[in-house]
Amino acid sequence: MTEYAGNTVPFFFGTDENAYGVARMYYDLTGQKAIIYGAKNLSATRFSKFTDVSVIPHLSQTVAFAKAMQNGILDRIKSFKRVVLIGLGDAYAKLIREYAYFPDNVVRPYPDAEMFEQVTDKGRFYQLLEKTELNPAEYVELSKNDTERDVKSPFPFPVMLKATDSVSWGPMKYPDHRKDYVLNSDEEINHFLRLAYHQGYQRNFVLQRFVAGEGQEYTFSAYVDQHHHVRGMALGHVALEDHTPWGIGNHDAIFPVQESELTNKICQFLEDIDYTGIANIVFRYDQKTQQFLALELNARLERCSYWSALNGVNWVELMLKDADDEFANVPDDEITKVMTQPDQITLWLQVSPRVFKRYAPDSTAKNVAVNLIRQRRWRYGFKDKRDWNPQRARMYHFIHVSNRYHYETWGNVKVNPVVRFFQLTRWAIFRTINKIGPKYSLMN
Repeated sequence: MTEYAGNTVPFFFGTDENAYGVARMYYDLTGQKAIIYGAKNLSATRFSKFTDVSVIPHLSQTVAFAKAMQNGILDRIKSFKRVVLIGLGDAYAKLIREYAYFPDNVVRPYPDAEMFEQVTDKGRFYQLLEKTELNPAEYVELSKNDTERDVKSPFPFPVMLKATDSVSWGPMKYPDHRKDYVLNSDEEINHFLRLAYHQGYQRNFVLQRFVAGEGQEYTFSAYVDQHHHVRGMALGHVALEDHTPWGIGNHDAIFPVQESELTNKICQFLEDIDYTGIANIVFRYDQKTQQFLALELNARLERCSYWSALNGVNWVELMLKDADDEFANVPDDEITKVMTQPDQITLWLQVSPRVFKRYAPDSTAKNVAVNLIRQRRWRYGFKDKRDWNPQRARMYHFIHVSNRYHYETWGNVKVNPVVRFFQLTRWAIFRTINKIGPKYSLMN
């Protein structure tokens, strides 16, 4: 355990896998429970010795968030010398950034309001990149006005259709609502575009050239201190992406890699724009142009944030040290980086090794990951031997069954009809037991 002797306490907002990851990071530092607030009692942070969870319905909405602050959270914040507030989802990060009534002992590790809006809106983020050495995949921006015409893709199919504003897009619920769309015709583009605006979405979309290639996604995270210097960074190679319609863009297997030319460019970009706080940028490597192309920037930790801690970068430690202003007298170029030596790296998995081996697409990344599994150099996102009890064991088993069912349903491996029947039966039994019993919830 790394000792933390500072005076800052983190408050986390969100109860998903990300929350469990940061709770593990905080426990690694202090041996104490993490203070967590969220709108739902999600499985990842239940029955855990790492978490002190308070559930407040609709907390990720503006009115409920303000009311919760006035009805107890602010009093708890005032009881500590210094508190850093960390939003673990897009909505929470924006609410913390915008709330105007925090006491003086609160530290918010985020860029200023204008920069926050610019980098988290996909269209504006791509425009910002045009002035740098980083590039987005080719795109056009579409608005509500485009529903009055028949949109025709300037790119070959398939294409990606993505909402520019994830905060307002994420909570929407209607048939065929997805995180991102992979589309194969102009008819599909126009259908989903009109459907979204009919359902009340107000912001823009980006229509983007689909960057082909299995096993070519990368995730980069950095922490930039209050003096606008990068203090920690991690680049991971994604060996398996979520296959479910609602989880497209999430990662289920990551290991660290080194691409110094790319990471140097990103760090220079973040410092040049006077960024502050966590920046998570998702890239795909385009084999056609042999370039890393940026897909989006999240002003928050990624859902799979603990993969970095497994490999040497504890984001919570960096945020606490920055809140204590420990970096004021540290050389500007002193940066904590993930370990990338082949004999040091650890694979992070959100699914079982069996599911990974069956459903991960053949690629160099898969070969590396399988080799790490054989060497037992992997860890699971939900599981920590220090935090093991009968309730978490049952939850762990349910999550594995759930993941297997989802990959069997949406994965790229065909299943024999007889085998499929038994798979569906098994899932129906577990889902019924879950509804009657502990009611584990994996969704935000």
